[in-house]
Amino acid sequence: MRGDIDGDGHEDAVAVVHRRLAKGKERDFLVAKTRNETLRIWVADWADPALDGPPYLAALAPIDTVAGAELIVENWSSASSNGYSLYTVRDQRLARIRIPDRNFDPLRTGGSIGSGGDNHVNCPYGSSRGVLISGGQYFYWPGRRRVDVKRQLWRFEGTRLVLMRGFSKSYSRGLVPERIPGFPVLKPWEEFAGCGVYPGGKRL
Repeated sequence: MRGDIDGDGHEDAVAVVHRRLAKGKERDFLVAKTRNETLRIWVADWADPALDGPPYLAALAPIDTVAGAELIVENWSSASSNGYSLYTVRDQRLARIRIPDRNFDPLRTGGSIGSGGDNHVNCPYGSSRGVLISGGQYFYWPGRRRVDVKRQLWRFEGTRLVLMRGFSKSYSRGLVPERIPGFPVLKPWEEFAGCGVYPGGKRL
């Protein structure tokens, strides 16, 4: 995939590269070839790539306020949900974005059969604004008549996301408000909506 990830105005080439270590084992790196150098960072090791499926570069998108697009890697995918990690270029190296309390856990999106709910991630104020919103609705069905609604608003600080504010409240089914006071709209089933997916990148 091609796009400017270091903010120098020149197009860079980015990919997840899979290296087979031994039979049944594989190591994955995120590799970016910029105008002047090649950057690399470890992504994951897979004991059985044929069964689990390796990570891949899902999109490039200018999410934070620093020039250059962030790299969105899909770490895993199931029948109803996905896990994404964000990477960026800092000090001429690739760095993974950390989320406090989750460390390097992927951002989870999509549904859950166990909870009957969903979770999504958007850029509510548009690309290059440095803000993400995440959250969803969780029913915990069958038999429960209430819905748990959660929202979290994050901002970029260097190579981490800092929680600006959070919201968690239980509602009776049918009484869930369309908008949560103090939070921008969260667009369901449109992952990374508003993030300005780079031309040529896959729309999530």
